[in-house]
Amino acid sequence: MSAPGSGRLRPSLLVPVAAAVCVLGLAACGSGKSTGSAPTETAAGEGQFGTTSPTDGGGGGGGGGGGGGGGNTSQYPGNAADYGLEMLRAIAAGDDGRIVDLSSLATAQDIDAHNYKARNGQWTHTNCESGSCFYYNQTGDIASVGIDSSRLGQKSAVTFVGIEGGSFATDAVNYAQNLASAWTFDGRYVVLRSLATQSVVDALSGKQKLNAGGGGVGAQPTSCPAGLSGTCVEVHAVGGSLTISYVFAVDPGRLGQPNAVTGVS
Repeated sequence: MSAPGSGRLRPSLLVPVAAAVCVLGLAACGSGKSTGSAPTETAAGEGQFGTTSPTDGGGGGGGGGGGGGGGNTSQYPGNAADYGLEMLRAIAAGDDGRIVDLSSLATAQDIDAHNYKARNGQWTHTNCESGSCFYYNQTGDIASVGIDSSRLGQKSAVTFVGIEGGSFATDAVNYAQNLASAWTFDGRYVVLRSLATQSVVDALSGKQKLNAGGGGVGAQPTSCPAGLSGTCVEVHAVGGSLTISYVFAVDPGRLGQPNAVTGVS
């Protein structure tokens, strides 16, 4: 046994030192990228990919607040929705070590290159499909997190992260028009769900879209019909012969925030 203070480094100290180097200098640690198997697609809302009912992130605003994990306290969540939320929490906290742990060095470097850590960190999960899970935050950004389902419950399940910058309109007409345009021309569930309540999104799924007019979507203030309250806006197709229109009810207290459209007629 070496005498105390001899300067010999015990083997048990080598791993923490190497880990510290990885956290402080990502490029010095090699790629560490997991190749994994291709994600197994499951129906949205079922199986490994969680549920379509939103999971709120409980973190604070700005880049410093991380989203919540949907009640999952495992170091490596066993379902894709929570695993993606855990990744977004690590990004919001600026935790490079955790980001690499959940994904790869290449993904961590891409996150830095796009400055994703500066985004609002309060994320809500909406759905998972085709190997990706989707989330919106409190300022209008949309995140997609790729998940290798064969690595759920383990490290390195995240295959990519993409965040689209966005914002929520602060007046009712533009807010309603944004929802009508997203429904007509985009169609992504996460975008619709960021702008409207679940009941509105469900109701729109059974209605004719406004693109048959051959143009864009227009909007104007209108009075609220029976059954709707708040600030009402008529949305309609622009161009062509289509005369169909709808009325969206907008909650004025939620302008500039998610889910402001609360009714449709």
